[in-house]
Amino acid sequence: MQTAPYLNLPDFPRLNQDDISRLLGVLEAGMDASLVWCVENFLLGELQRTSTLNSRQILIWYKASLGFGWNVRRSHEYIIARWKKGYRTYCSIPSVLIGGRTDHSHLTSKPVEVLVTLIEAFGGKDGKVIEAFRGSPNLERACSIVGCQYMDAGYLHE
Repeated sequence: MQTAPYLNLPDFPRLNQDDISRLLGVLEAGMDASLVWCVENFLLGELQRTSTLNSRQILIWYKASLGFGWNVRRSHEYIIARWKKGYRTYCSIPSVLIGGRTDHSHLTSKPVEVLVTLIEAFGGKDGKVIEAFRGSPNLERACSIVGCQYMDAGYLHE
């Protein structure tokens, strides 16, 4: 039996859940809205995390293809959307966003069209998007399409 190619990909450094929560707490302090991507293992912890923002909605990114995993290969991820009381999104979006992975050179890359939809809804062209974990090289590209400001905060935990 051959090993699937994705099992041989190099590992990348990860923060533990407490470190992630601390970093997000610092970043979210001055924000109107926040979107945090997670998988089942971290969904409950992320929902219970204290924040200056309120948990309001769980969105689903359906990958339209098999994802990574050992026994069950995930074909979706969750997006926890939080915002301040009284905050309104710029447009309505569905709770399930469909878009296949396009950048297979990066393990956690998200599709540009899904990122554009989220940025347009939660930040608009006058918004500022902060990339906390360098999780998707497509985020900067999506910001340039929308015309909003992009900031890489990944250096905060290196």
